[in-house]
Amino acid sequence: MLAEHFLRIELARLKRKADEMSFSSEFMELLLQYDYPDNVQELQNIIAGAVVGTENGLITPDSLSPYIKDRMTPGETSGEFTPARLRDVVAEHIEKTVEYCGGNEKQAAGLLDISTEELKERRAEGGLPEGDSVFQGSV
Repeated sequence: MLAEHFLRIELARLKRKADEMSFSSEFMELLLQYDYPDNVQELQNIIAGAVVGTENGLITPDSLSPYIKDRMTPGETSGEFTPARLRDVVAEHIEKTVEYCGGNEKQAAGLLDISTEELKERRAEGGLPEGDSVFQGSV
């Protein structure tokens, strides 16, 4: 199955063993029910996010971020969404990624697709530097 292929790719990228993680039946059911409006790339992104959100090796629907989980279950909401400042969301995501990587900032920076220096700066500044925006030039 394509999801398992993406899981192996993500684990290899993280330099982890292929048998370290697996999908729960509930997670697989959720994947099969979802429409994937943004194509196969969306499936790959969902798998990558779920790997980061998994602590015990078994990927479940709870491994997904509340936003993705809500998108994949129309009509249902996780009840976990609370609007927050973008800077706080970014800071939390960075810290969870560093924690996921066992404190290895270089590995976390690779997962986040930023340099180790940028990761350290963002950690020190609490997410987004003052005046920084991921939406620069788009509004």
